[in-house]
Amino acid sequence: MTVATKQRIAQIGLAIVAVLLVWRCFFTVDETEWAVVVRFGKPVRVIGEAGLHLRLPTDGVRKFDKRLQVYNPPPSEFLTGDKKNLVLDAYVAWRITDPIKFLQSVGDMAGAELRLHDLAWSELAAALGNYELSHPVAVRNGQNDDGEQTKISELTDAVRERCRWMEANLYGIDFVDIRLKRLNFPEQNKEAVFARMRAERERMAKRYLAEGEEIATCSSPHGIKRGGKLFGLALRG
Repeated sequence: MTVATKQRIAQIGLAIVAVLLVWRCFFTVDETEWAVVVRFGKPVRVIGEAGLHLRLPTDGVRKFDKRLQVYNPPPSEFLTGDKKNLVLDAYVAWRITDPIKFLQSVGDMAGAELRLHDLAWSELAAALGNYELSHPVAVRNGQNDDGEQTKISELTDAVRERCRWMEANLYGIDFVDIRLKRLNFPEQNKEAVFARMRAERERMAKRYLAEGEEIATCSSPHGIKRGGKLFGLALRG
């Protein structure tokens, strides 16, 4: 091999190295992403604008999805204030707002979901610990005769506000919302709950029946009419 050939090979090798170094200096960011430039293990810069960007050849880049995320775990069982079990199926909507804090605290999306689950579900457990199964629950607005009906939204609102502050300050996350998809009883408790519901309906039916019989004995047309209404309620109960 001649000297000229060796020089030619060396030049080609240097050109390849130069191309690789230049290629390492550029990276792209999508409009749906955050990019964190990491230098020697430490985050030094956040990029949220889409396009082509520069970095040092030795820098690394961590990318995170900036879109709204939905964490949808399997249903979980909770204990109420009167020591009854409830199964809740819930989901959490969240997004990254501080990529550096997010990277340093949870590392990645899987780590974020673990923290979300620990925090949100512990807050749910605390909220349900103040709620009794015998206390009426409404999904929509409304009140019972005593004006004491608990709205599902009141439970989730309290959890959301508590989690929103902690997630933003500790993990760089915006805790957008938590919603309950379904509230149910554990399989082993369903029969007892349904039996209690049937007993309550039978008790109400007997009360209406007794009142209807008493009023129907009155000779006035009003009494007969009201007695008929109570008989109808008893039959529907």
